[in-house]
Amino acid sequence: MHLLPGRVPVWRAKVGVGPGLPQLRVSLCEALGLPAGALTHRAGPASQALMWALAEPGVLFLDDAQRLTPLLLDYLRQLWDVPGCAAARP
Repeated sequence: MHLLPGRVPVWRAKVGVGPGLPQLRVSLCEALGLPAGALTHRAGPASQALMWALAEPGVLFLDDAQRLTPLLLDYLRQLWDVPGCAAARP
């Protein structure tokens, strides 16, 4: 990560123990600088805001990603499968 040019944003999201989809949305919104409290309880608007944010080039780093369930990994895949997604994920 330290080898990336300084102009490429790196967003770090911390995954809690046994997270559900709402908790993952909170972590992603906070990492991307989105108003987590206003978005995370409404699945559609939260996902839409995340898709728009991920259209910007950058790298999303998920700390403790081994805690993610297959359902949560599928949600992340859906976010990255949106046409126009420019973010990378290690």
